[in-house]
Amino acid sequence: MSDRPERRLEHLSWPRVRDLAARPGSTVLWPFGAFEQHGPQLPLGTDALFAERVCQAVLERLDPQLPVWGLPAQRLGFSPEHRGFPGTLSLPAELLIGIIGSVGSHSPAHAPLPCGARGELGAAGSHRSPGDDAARGPAPGPPADADQLRAASSLA
Repeated sequence: MSDRPERRLEHLSWPRVRDLAARPGSTVLWPFGAFEQHGPQLPLGTDALFAERVCQAVLERLDPQLPVWGLPAQRLGFSPEHRGFPGTLSLPAELLIGIIGSVGSHSPAHAPLPCGARGELGAAGSHRSPGDDAARGPAPGPPADADQLRAASSLA
């Protein structure tokens, strides 16, 4: 049996989550992706697959004592610019913002920490304006409206 803690929230019972979430600094990572084209050679779920792998790698390398867990991936995002490609599934900006807010308000941790495709993360507070350098990190605050979320998604 492994001495590593179970890091996937969906594999834990609710009493265990209740106890773990009471720990100071408890955090959940939320892999975000989009269901859209990534060229003719890659699957539609590339963003979410990548986000899941990154989050899993982070969780596997954490100190076992840290109160950090992973949520299942949010695979549908905001991708209106890809509607012309067969298979693209896109949520309206307002719905995606609502999902993020709802999960955030019901999260067992202090706040979910989204990781993944930048367009989808715009609604979660990682919006960049068109001149920002990706190396400078996320800009503060969520986009104010659907137009800003659309702009963030088109930059990804």
